[in-house]
Amino acid sequence: MGQPSAYLLYMDDIKLYAKSERDIDSLIRTTRIYSNDIGMTFRLDKCGRMVTKRGGAVRTEGDRLSDGNIADIEDSYRYFEIPQANGNLEEVGRKSGLAKYLKRVRQVLRSQLNGKNKVCATNTYALPVIRYPTGIISWPKEEIEATDIKTRKLLPMHGGFHPKSRTLGLSTRQKEEGRGLVSVRATIQDETTKINKYIRKMPPVMGR
Repeated sequence: MGQPSAYLLYMDDIKLYAKSERDIDSLIRTTRIYSNDIGMTFRLDKCGRMVTKRGGAVRTEGDRLSDGNIADIEDSYRYFEIPQANGNLEEVGRKSGLAKYLKRVRQVLRSQLNGKNKVCATNTYALPVIRYPTGIISWPKEEIEATDIKTRKLLPMHGGFHPKSRTLGLSTRQKEEGRGLVSVRATIQDETTKINKYIRKMPPVMGR
């Protein structure tokens, strides 16, 4: 039998792990066969392979398939917008996510939407950038609080919230005459709770 292997799978994105170059090539071929069987296209141009030994990347000729080649990844790549290399560049991914979130907030606030719809758009357009990698990277409490403060400061600057209104009303639900803004903190807590519930419900992995 081959060496133990593992994978990360979400929708049509998959990341394979194995302990040897031979095993990862075998996994790639198995994945390709399965993809063909269920009618999915195996995009060689969007695939990459990394072989490491003693903590460093090793250059190879890639994995040659019948209709193309999966080339080596020379430096780093992104999986779910999280920078990857020989390890997970968590801090880089976190800062990139926060910057993208604030960029989207500004895009929403500079739009011609009214105040109510600006808050709704922030919840549906900007916050998914934070929710998406939750569970993959950690979010320090200080950065979460700083980002929520920054968001609250941006809203009145662009007409999303009256400067003299109570800050508390921002996160109050619209049914209770609030703005209904979902905070970064609440988003991360909600997603983390859902992930933990899902993991607890999963059946135990049986030994081979």
